[in-house]
Amino acid sequence: SGITGDGNPSSFSPSGLPLAIPDNITPGLDADIVVSGIGTNAMLSSICLELEHSWTGDLTITLMNPTGTSVTLMNRPGSVGGIGAGCSQDNVLATIVPGTGNDMEDSCAVGASYAILGTFTAHAGDDISNLNGADPNGTWIVSVVDSAGADVGSLVSFSLNFGENG
Repeated sequence: SGITGDGNPSSFSPSGLPLAIPDNITPGLDADIVVSGIGTNAMLSSICLELEHSWTGDLTITLMNPTGTSVTLMNRPGSVGGIGAGCSQDNVLATIVPGTGNDMEDSCAVGASYAILGTFTAHAGDDISNLNGADPNGTWIVSVVDSAGADVGSLVSFSLNFGENG
């Protein structure tokens, strides 16, 4: 995949998906996403992710760009300040877009195929736009931490989607 200056978007994912999320172990799962061959003006425009997990409130997801800047995408949804049991329902299918004010913290559909389903912004005022501004080529790292025992799952899909900046 690659942006060559023609404005067409590109998508990059970790290899080996699905990847198991270690149960109640920090640092959890770190998956490398190698971005290459896109223009230095390419901007992260969205993140698409799917998680199968039997208690989504256990999970924290962060994304770090090649320069070391990190954004929290989700932090134990359904809990208060990342503390507490959180959403007891299963699975996440989400798109994360630039901006703030629409995080998935209060999402928890009971009895649905996906407890968290839809388009959201990053967690608690974080913004994926903060990951832009430097050359996007290099290794990005998505981290998924399961902060409680007994419930397990996997990172089924994860993609970084880029478009050209103006």
